[in-house]
Amino acid sequence: MAIGYLNQTHWRLSSFDSRVFFGDWVIFVGFEQIIGL
Repeated sequence: MAIGYLNQTHWRLSSFDSRVFFGDWVIFVGFEQIIGL
């Protein structure tokens, strides 16, 4: 699940600041824990 998310948003690393990507990653991991994946 996490790997798929990284693959889908990998392009953002070259278009957005790395801090924006990291923020999205933290939110995604938190969401994953909430729904129990």
